[in-house]
Amino acid sequence: EEEKWWSEVADRQLRDIFKDYEHCSVDIVSLDRDLDDLKGFFGHIRRREGKYYETMNGLIDSYDALNEKIDGLYDRAEEHLKA
Repeated sequence: EEEKWWSEVADRQLRDIFKDYEHCSVDIVSLDRDLDDLKGFFGHIRRREGKYYETMNGLIDSYDALNEKIDGLYDRAEEHLKA
């Protein structure tokens, strides 16, 4: 999943930087190290985003369950009032 995200999101943003590489003088070892650092940073952000969505989905599920209980409470109260 992280590799997919890297190729679909980050790589597109970095493509413009690299397309004029023939006119650049670059220390490839430093560039490789920097890219690994950048990829690690983006991976960290992606994992945090995953935890955020996991927490958000749990809260939504809890909210939905609470709403179902409230609906049941209203239904029982309405039945009680009719009786």
